[in-house]
Amino acid sequence: MIESIVNPHLEANTLSWPLKRTPGKRVLDLVVAAVLLIALAPLMAIAALIVCLDSPGSPFYRQQRIGRGGRPFTMWKFRSMRRASSDDVHRQQALNWFRNIRTPNGFKNESDPRITRVGKYLR
Repeated sequence: MIESIVNPHLEANTLSWPLKRTPGKRVLDLVVAAVLLIALAPLMAIAALIVCLDSPGSPFYRQQRIGRGGRPFTMWKFRSMRRASSDDVHRQQALNWFRNIRTPNGFKNESDPRITRVGKYLR
């Protein structure tokens, strides 16, 4: 397992899945993703509308992540926090975790003021 963290290609190359890196697998992935995107579009539109009604701003949040081969990509998700929220609450929770200081709920803050009403359900 440690080797696969250091070298992410190690674990992928040892899979026994017959379609692991074939052109057919890529086509299948794209077709399934397109069908699901079309089928779930009405539900996602309703979720976006509810997020907009709950708090002002865009219903989406985007973040840069690192993908396969170390290539960055932009990840989009529904916004569950208020816009322009301070990260002080998160930093304090991280410090508590590093110092092994537990709250009644463990290391999780159940009453984070940054999370919207709809955001509780989206999470």
